[in-house]
Amino acid sequence: HFYKRYTLSRMPKTKLGSETKNYGYKKPKTVPNCGLNKKLDESESVEFSQNCLSKETDAKETKGDISIIKDPFSCCVIENVIEGEDFLSGLKAELLELEFVQKSNDLYKFRQSSSLSSSSGPHIAQLRSLLLDQLRPWISKVMGIKLGDTVDMFCAQYSHTDTLLCHDDELEGRRVAFILYLTGEWSEEDGGLLELFNTDSDGNPKDVVQKLFPVNNSFA
Repeated sequence: HFYKRYTLSRMPKTKLGSETKNYGYKKPKTVPNCGLNKKLDESESVEFSQNCLSKETDAKETKGDISIIKDPFSCCVIENVIEGEDFLSGLKAELLELEFVQKSNDLYKFRQSSSLSSSSGPHIAQLRSLLLDQLRPWISKVMGIKLGDTVDMFCAQYSHTDTLLCHDDELEGRRVAFILYLTGEWSEEDGGLLELFNTDSDGNPKDVVQKLFPVNNSFA
């Protein structure tokens, strides 16, 4: 009984003087607003992307923030994909707080987080919602394919001498592979370019046909 009396007498009161504060409750973080690049939903942007992805051509075509590559395979690059500088800053900070595991073998060397879920953090949860609710329908529309309602993603950190050698992204159940770049100040000398290879008659990597620069806030 002494413990109870002591607790009640020492707990601070609210301004009303009739309730005790709950110090075990943490107020949820306020996440800045973000959204998809508004230009993507313009009819001209949608028609441009649909036409480029459906026609047979080896040329790279660009309209505004959208670039479509058809050789050596279809690839779409969107710059300034997310609107909301404060959100992007918060997202980067939240990702850097994650626990990363060193991944290393003959094919790659980098650090990787575990799978990113809605419980990974408020900014990450909002990013997942943006990808599923806004970007997924756009990709489905311009590619003319039906996509499921799930997205699997992780965060990767590449430091000096880290690498990821030539590979394909074919996995059972995967329809679209993507990269969201959250880089800082970057130059070509820093490396990290995404190189797209064609193949020889046996299906082995042959020549680098395209090199994509890791522009901050770009989506490939």
